Amino acid sequence: MIAFGAIACVVLANRLFRRVGTRDTLIGLGALALAGVLYLPFAGAVWALYRSGRPLGATYNPGNFASPLEVPGAVLNAILSHRLLNTPAAGFVVLALFVVGSALVWRRYRKQAIPLLLLAWISFIGASGLAIFADLYKPRYLAAFAPLTLTLVGGMIWAIPCKTWRGSPRLNVRRVIELSGQFTLPCGARRGLLVLVFILVSLWSVRADLNHIVHDDWTAATAFIEAHEQPNDRVIVIPDWGQEAFRYHYRGEADVIGVLPGVNDELDLDSILEPLVSGYQRVWYVSYQPEVSDPDELADSWFRARAVTVTDVFPSGMAVRLYDFAPEVTALPDIARPLDARFGDMAALRGVYLPASRGSARDNRLHPPSNWVHVILYWETLQPGADFVPRARLTDSFGQVYGGALERDNDLLHRMPVSTWQPGILYRTPYDLNVNPDTPLGVYNIEVMVLVGGQPLPATGADTGATWVIAGQFTVE
Repeated sequence: MIAFGAIACVVLANRLFRRVGTRDTLIGLGALALAGVLYLPFAGAVWALYRSGRPLGATYNPGNFASPLEVPGAVLNAILSHRLLNTPAAGFVVLALFVVGSALVWRRYRKQAIPLLLLAWISFIGASGLAIFADLYKPRYLAAFAPLTLTLVGGMIWAIPCKTWRGSPRLNVRRVIELSGQFTLPCGARRGLLVLVFILVSLWSVRADLNHIVHDDWTAATAFIEAHEQPNDRVIVIPDWGQEAFRYHYRGEADVIGVLPGVNDELDLDSILEPLVSGYQRVWYVSYQPEVSDPDELADSWFRARAVTVTDVFPSGMAVRLYDFAPEVTALPDIARPLDARFGDMAALRGVYLPASRGSARDNRLHPPSNWVHVILYWETLQPGADFVPRARLTDSFGQVYGGALERDNDLLHRMPVSTWQPGILYRTPYDLNVNPDTPLGVYNIEVMVLVGGQPLPATGADTGATWVIAGQFTVE
């Protein structure tokens, strides 16, 4: 599609520059004016939203650049190379070539080129201005400017002079080639070669742009939730305009709801969020474009104050967090595998839930560079007020450690210290085992211990060793 589009734009530019008359120009401008009138309702809504003080948020805004001077080149990179050359230096080079190419178009076609030059440059300057002053654009929003820009690029290719420069014989390259008996490409072939190069760059850049890391990674976000969700989970998406994208990719069973266009300190989050989480033990919170929708993390603070953080991952463009509002249970759920391991006379491990039992050691979409093995252990204290430290890690058959548990300041062991646990109650305790990204392929044990004063307690029961129990296994592949 890109290839045919590039060729079509080059041909269109050639025809346009050679044959467009005053009447055709007026018709084109009239159609553009009509499109502008039809756009006014949307433009009015955008203007009202911008004047309200709410940032519209995007990749292209002053906060993403060392200087506003970098924005025009970045805009051109997005249109012409799909961000393949997304560096400040490349942006300035592309901008300089665009200016030189426009000058060549004007030099060759004069008044025939005025309509396209005006339309393309007004659009380009407008897009850059909105990015600098209105915080408006993400790369996909620039698609509307691509046809004009590509057509102008086609005109630039056709405007390149084909006459050989006749300077000093010593520097006359064409003469050297002719004398050596080699074939010299005709002018049209040279232009065609430039078109081919442009097509190849476009195809390569489209391939690079398919990388999920460079845009909102809804696929990774929804796949993670699908793999780790449990019955009676709920998903809350903030802002509400992100829920449609989530629903499009989501194939899980949890109830999904979007709420609030944005979060600020004037909102009464208790009255808004409390009814949404009522009746649910676990709630997934998907914060989409948080730098815009909730820059002060007010919604996340609301969840943290009321629930245990189970896990959190960070696909491009969003954060996904799971909160447990009821980590205390009286019976092992059906999804968990029963265990019967005791550690001294202080603790008992009653069950384990392992959502995924195989995967890579590396991860470049949720939390680069390493994968996390998510494990939920169901602990019971055997003595009121007992103070011990439950530990889980990933080890090989020789006991070498390849992954330890991440520590979060809002996890269960911080919010509900072991010394406050009561016998007869199971405490649903989540762990994210951070795998060494260089872990060799193979099967690894989820080794669980209980420490008191830094020393392990003796273990008894099924699948136990002297001081440990194997709660499950994870295959690195």
